[in-house]
Amino acid sequence: MLIFLPRKSQAVLPKIFIMLEHQKKVLLGVANNPRRFRKEIVKSLVWLSDEESEALYYWVKKEFGSNYSQILSEVFLGMSV
Repeated sequence: MLIFLPRKSQAVLPKIFIMLEHQKKVLLGVANNPRRFRKEIVKSLVWLSDEESEALYYWVKKEFGSNYSQILSEVFLGMSV
């Protein structure tokens, strides 16, 4: 019988934020391509809850706001944060 234990990083995160952390990694990986970066943010907003989307907004703004302010304005335009 095999027992699977959660990875350390997953064990300390509430379950709902696991997808958020995954999307952060994806965004870091495509950050050098504005078109793919925008596409991944849009996909993230479809998959994530409102709470996760708000957290993603603040994280993306902090990490990439200086480089992608136009994209962030367009994508997060309808969000009330």
